[in-house]
Amino acid sequence: MDIQTAALFFNEAKPQSVKAHKNLSAALKAAGVKYYTLKTDFAPRDIKTGTDIIFSLGGDGTLLKAARAAALRGVKIMGINGGSLGFLSAAEAAGGSKRLLKTLQSGKALQIPRLMLDVRVRRGARQVFRQPALNECVIKANGPRATALNLSYGGVKLKEYFGDGVIIASPTGSTAYNLAAGGPVAHPALDIFIITAICPHTLTQRPLALPAEKAIKIKPARRADAQDAMLSVDGQLNFRLKKEDEVYISRHAARAVTLYAGGYNFFDVLTSKLKWGSR
Repeated sequence: MDIQTAALFFNEAKPQSVKAHKNLSAALKAAGVKYYTLKTDFAPRDIKTGTDIIFSLGGDGTLLKAARAAALRGVKIMGINGGSLGFLSAAEAAGGSKRLLKTLQSGKALQIPRLMLDVRVRRGARQVFRQPALNECVIKANGPRATALNLSYGGVKLKEYFGDGVIIASPTGSTAYNLAAGGPVAHPALDIFIITAICPHTLTQRPLALPAEKAIKIKPARRADAQDAMLSVDGQLNFRLKKEDEVYISRHAARAVTLYAGGYNFFDVLTSKLKWGSR
């Protein structure tokens, strides 16, 4: 991979990330690679034209924010873990920056395109919210009460979901909130949506894995005691839904391309990060 210009995005609250930023900056400078640092509140337009790669230095939350913007700009991203879990990261902050950069420039890095969700909210004739999601879209009751949600897939009505809410996860997000709520683990190469109820008031509402070719529509149920719900994208972008709102979730045209130096084995990551199969 020919890297002429790189962007760095790091979590200033984590000492490991700050140190990794310093080390990587020095390595890039020594290799003659132009680089710049993205601010905490950066937007996709702040990614300069001609940027070849974004290095995300922090935990999964840091990478999620950077990856959504990178995908919209068609830029590849590599995560360097300076947080606790770092499930999506390619390397640890304590690793050698020069060695990592050499691997990338040798063309031996693995690229994994990841499906993203296109989350839209319509209020009557107006679109009032639209954002991409790499992990998931969550709709929950806006308060301590249960909420009722009507779902359809490809125009076919599903059963009403009544409980604390519902998660629509991508394969990447299957190991995040979806997993904690009892949903299945999905390989990142799959092209599917996962629908998982959050604390459903029934014993029979099991998770669903559906092809990503069709859109999911979610609408708060019209009940006399219905209340507003809250929509959350990747746990970072929140939007309060009104009773008349309709949420549409489809496959985004862009993909988040994550880079891994030295190979990537999904099952090894499950074992090392989530203790999969441990006894």
